[in-house]
Amino acid sequence: MLQLNPPLWFTTPKGLALCHFVIDYGIEHDLLWVCFQQDTGECWTWENSDVRICDNASIKRNTILRGRPELLRGVRRHQRESLADRADTKKAEKNVGRRRY
Repeated sequence: MLQLNPPLWFTTPKGLALCHFVIDYGIEHDLLWVCFQQDTGECWTWENSDVRICDNASIKRNTILRGRPELLRGVRRHQRESLADRADTKKAEKNVGRRRY
Protein backbone atom coordinates (compact mmCIF):
# COMPACT_ATOMS: atom_id res chain seq x y z
CA MET A 1 0.00 0.00 0.00
CA LEU A 2 1.32 3.43 -0.93
CA GLN A 3 -0.03 6.76 0.29
CA LEU A 4 -0.18 9.32 -2.50
CA ASN A 5 1.21 12.73 -1.60
CA PRO A 6 -0.41 14.78 -3.00
CA PRO A 7 -3.63 12.83 -3.56
CA LEU A 8 -4.83 12.52 -7.17
CA TRP A 9 -8.22 13.40 -8.66
CA PHE A 10 -9.89 10.58 -10.58
CA THR A 11 -13.14 10.10 -12.42
CA THR A 12 -14.76 6.87 -11.23
CA PRO A 13 -18.02 5.06 -12.03
CA LYS A 14 -19.59 7.01 -9.12
CA GLY A 15 -18.24 10.43 -10.17
CA LEU A 16 -15.30 12.59 -9.19
CA ALA A 17 -13.09 11.25 -6.38
CA LEU A 18 -9.86 12.04 -4.58
CA CYS A 19 -7.47 9.08 -4.43
CA HIS A 20 -5.29 8.82 -1.31
CA PHE A 21 -3.85 5.29 -1.56
CA VAL A 22 -2.85 2.73 -4.16
CA ILE A 23 -2.64 -0.99 -3.39
CA ASP A 24 -0.42 -3.24 -5.50
CA TYR A 25 -0.74 -6.98 -4.91
CA GLY A 26 1.83 -7.87 -7.55
CA ILE A 27 2.34 -8.46 -11.23
CA GLU A 28 -0.72 -10.70 -11.76
CA HIS A 29 -3.24 -8.27 -10.26
CA ASP A 30 -4.68 -4.87 -11.14
CA LEU A 31 -3.71 -1.87 -9.08
CA LEU A 32 -6.41 -0.90 -6.57
CA TRP A 33 -7.08 2.81 -5.98
CA VAL A 34 -8.59 3.88 -2.65
CA CYS A 35 -10.73 6.92 -3.42
CA PHE A 36 -13.07 9.20 -1.49
CA GLN A 37 -16.04 10.32 -3.58
CA GLN A 38 -16.45 14.09 -3.74
CA ASP A 39 -20.25 14.14 -3.60
CA THR A 40 -20.90 11.59 -0.85
CA GLY A 41 -17.58 11.25 1.00
CA GLU A 42 -17.81 7.47 0.64
CA CYS A 43 -14.60 5.47 0.47
CA TRP A 44 -14.38 3.11 -2.51
CA THR A 45 -11.62 0.91 -3.86
CA TRP A 46 -11.52 0.85 -7.64
CA GLU A 47 -9.60 -1.38 -10.03
CA ASN A 48 -7.20 0.25 -12.43
CA SER A 49 -9.56 -0.28 -15.37
CA ASP A 50 -12.40 1.61 -13.61
CA VAL A 51 -10.66 4.94 -12.98
CA ARG A 52 -9.27 7.75 -15.13
CA ILE A 53 -7.00 10.53 -13.91
CA CYS A 54 -8.36 14.08 -14.09
CA ASP A 55 -6.86 17.17 -15.63
CA ASN A 56 -3.55 18.64 -14.53
CA ALA A 57 -2.84 21.99 -16.14
CA SER A 58 0.77 22.07 -14.93
CA ILE A 59 1.63 19.11 -17.17
CA LYS A 60 -0.89 20.05 -19.88
CA ARG A 61 -3.22 17.08 -19.27
CA ASN A 62 -6.63 18.61 -19.85
CA THR A 63 -8.74 16.18 -21.83
CA ILE A 64 -10.89 14.30 -19.31
CA LEU A 65 -12.85 17.16 -17.73
CA ARG A 66 -13.20 19.17 -20.93
CA GLY A 67 -16.85 20.05 -21.36
CA ARG A 68 -17.64 19.31 -17.68
CA PRO A 69 -16.99 22.62 -15.88
CA GLU A 70 -19.05 21.64 -12.83
CA LEU A 71 -16.54 18.88 -11.99
CA LEU A 72 -13.56 21.14 -12.60
CA ARG A 73 -14.95 23.76 -10.18
CA GLY A 74 -15.07 21.14 -7.43
CA VAL A 75 -11.42 20.22 -8.03
CA ARG A 76 -10.32 23.85 -7.94
CA ARG A 77 -12.29 24.54 -4.74
CA HIS A 78 -10.66 21.57 -3.03
CA GLN A 79 -7.18 22.67 -4.17
CA ARG A 80 -7.70 26.16 -2.69
CA GLU A 81 -8.85 24.65 0.62
CA SER A 82 -5.86 22.28 0.68
CA LEU A 83 -3.41 25.12 0.08
CA ALA A 84 -4.93 27.11 2.94
CA ASP A 85 -4.71 24.08 5.25
CA ARG A 86 -1.06 23.52 4.32
CA ALA A 87 -0.22 27.17 5.04
CA ASP A 88 -1.85 26.93 8.48
CA THR A 89 0.03 23.70 9.20
CA LYS A 90 3.37 25.26 8.24
CA LYS A 91 2.72 28.23 10.53
CA ALA A 92 1.87 25.89 13.40
CA GLU A 93 5.02 23.81 12.76
CA LYS A 94 7.19 26.95 12.81
CA ASN A 95 5.77 28.01 16.17
CA VAL A 96 6.28 24.64 17.88
CA GLY A 97 8.80 25.00 20.66
CA ARG A 98 8.83 28.80 20.61
CA ARG A 99 8.07 30.54 23.83
CA ARG A 100 5.98 33.65 23.95
CA TYR A 101 6.95 36.16 26.62
